[in-house]
Amino acid sequence: MASYQDGLDFYKSSQFDRARKILDDLAETDDPRACYLLGVMQSQGDGCPEDPARAAAYYERAAQAGHSASQFNLAALYATGKGVKQDLMLAYQWYQRSTEQGDTDAMFRLGLMDWKGEGRPVSFSSAKEWWKKAATLGNTDAMLFLGNLYRKQGDLPSASHWYIEAWQNENEDGEIGLRQLQSELKALAKSNSSQAQYALGILEKYGNSDEAAAAKWFQRAAKNNHAAAGRLFGFALERGEGVKVNLVEAAGWYQRAADLGDHFAMFNYARFLRDGLGGVTSNTDLSIDYYRKAAEAGLNDALLPLARLLAFRNRDRTDANEAVQRLWTFASEFDEIRDFELQSGDGEWSAKITNQGESLELFGITLDELHGLPVES
Repeated sequence: MASYQDGLDFYKSSQFDRARKILDDLAETDDPRACYLLGVMQSQGDGCPEDPARAAAYYERAAQAGHSASQFNLAALYATGKGVKQDLMLAYQWYQRSTEQGDTDAMFRLGLMDWKGEGRPVSFSSAKEWWKKAATLGNTDAMLFLGNLYRKQGDLPSASHWYIEAWQNENEDGEIGLRQLQSELKALAKSNSSQAQYALGILEKYGNSDEAAAAKWFQRAAKNNHAAAGRLFGFALERGEGVKVNLVEAAGWYQRAADLGDHFAMFNYARFLRDGLGGVTSNTDLSIDYYRKAAEAGLNDALLPLARLLAFRNRDRTDANEAVQRLWTFASEFDEIRDFELQSGDGEWSAKITNQGESLELFGITLDELHGLPVES
């Protein structure tokens, strides 16, 4: 017997008669994929007259076997009464079964039905939960509906968040009009929503390639204590993107954003402290503190400069121990196999880590003087 893939290949090449012959044979064995594709052919009139009733019958056979797409399509037929008697309760049930297999479109549809009271009593809270679940899993329609819902509820930061998520999710396909989205966000930004102002900066920078407009929005959001916007405005000032280069102001915004919890800003401010940039007095101890905060917040890029500064300071074996530990963590998580070396500031000791942390060589210091390293010298 020919395989389902054979039938699918014939279908994709519009050889519908040959596809149907294979799929009919497979459907006799209750192959849910074959039943689903036969349902699609009947629904769309591929090589045959459109027949929603026969499509529904095929979908139901596959749906009963647990085929998610068939469950969704069958639910849609019950919701509209096409090919079957309209039954919103059954539609709700089949959408729900499809969601159990992760279908985000079904989650979105359930949210709509809960919102309208179709197939069950109106439940705005349930609709919101379905949309949140679908949006979190990447469903753009759910993101937009959540944005609208939060805006109506007056939760401007959440509305802005979901609008920008929707735009970013469909950025390449251009399915969401940038101007329309900007209009929504500008209305929120006028209400002094820092998240909307930040989102507008992102759209201007990456959507319109307008660095000057982006910098203005980042500055407004930063003044409202938006940490990521403060860091991006500092970066614009450092690089001269849309504004004149001003390292002194960049340092100030990096520090402010870092103290608000942005780990990228912690990294950048640590760099300014290390190198004495922007009028900041070079301060190894403070630079170490900020690199450490960034590393502990999950920024692995901070591990290598942190290790090097600790080795350079080398006040005692505590510095040496942490330096080697940080370097080992960085090496073990680095994508490529590469050697990494440390040299203490006073030349007293050095360390070399190879093979993504599998090998450690120490010079001028012994492993006994260090603690908790998961390698052997």
